[in-house]
Amino acid sequence: MKELQNLKSLEDFLQRLGAAAGESETNRHLADYFATHYLEIPFMTAGEVAAEAKVSQASVSRFCMSLGFHGYSDLLRELQKLVREDITAPKRLRYATRGNQDDYEEILANEQLNIAGLREVAEQEAFRRLADKLATAPRVVLLSARMSATLLPYMTYVLNKMRDGVEEVLPHTPAWNSLPLRDPAGTQIVTIAFPRYPNILLSHVERLHDAGFSIAAVTDRVVSPVTQFADPVITVPVTTSSIFDVYGAPIVLLNLLLLETAKRIPGIEERLNRVETLEQGEHIYWNF
Repeated sequence: MKELQNLKSLEDFLQRLGAAAGESETNRHLADYFATHYLEIPFMTAGEVAAEAKVSQASVSRFCMSLGFHGYSDLLRELQKLVREDITAPKRLRYATRGNQDDYEEILANEQLNIAGLREVAEQEAFRRLADKLATAPRVVLLSARMSATLLPYMTYVLNKMRDGVEEVLPHTPAWNSLPLRDPAGTQIVTIAFPRYPNILLSHVERLHDAGFSIAAVTDRVVSPVTQFADPVITVPVTTSSIFDVYGAPIVLLNLLLLETAKRIPGIEERLNRVETLEQGEHIYWNF
């Protein structure tokens, strides 16, 4: 099977469209449609593109292959990665709430593929290095903003059960403002940054990087703007074909990361037993 050619940039995509346009009149027509509607296509099925462009679905599939992809689904995933920070909620709403059952299938299929790829992510050196840092750093600061920050409470909750010295820091809080004043020694910052990348987070991470803090990142791709300030960096794709990004794969990745971290913490079993005893004594959970 021909190797999949990942999109490097919008310019790369447009150049491929131009090259494919010269192969046939149908390709020229589709190249013009894709160039005009590339922000809308991530929310459309191959059949919908074919109907809108007034060509057959087979023509759409052949066109995608001429662009260097195995088919429409492969192009769709690459295009979603490329334009996700430019897709606003109103644009998503226009295409993601059409009531078509195919929309649900596409979202679920994309997320299944994202989750299936997590084993490869978990085998990377960056994954192991971050687990080491989470287990051994005297202090861990979890940093994020906007929608990406919705993942922090899960990570904060679990890490605090596993170890001491874990803190969640969000914008517009005293801890956020005073963090650059702390001593970087012994502090590991972990930032979660997915599109649309918040400027308030990026500027703060840059400030902390310049102040000498050790920063690790969980983001969606190697060209994410946060990667220039972080090491190690773990990348996990997010599905963008719904009205808002789907964080199924990121939450599973965080669970795997926390599992790997637990393996590296001495006395973790004793710690968890103490937590369980404390919670039982406080009657934290309802029992049958």
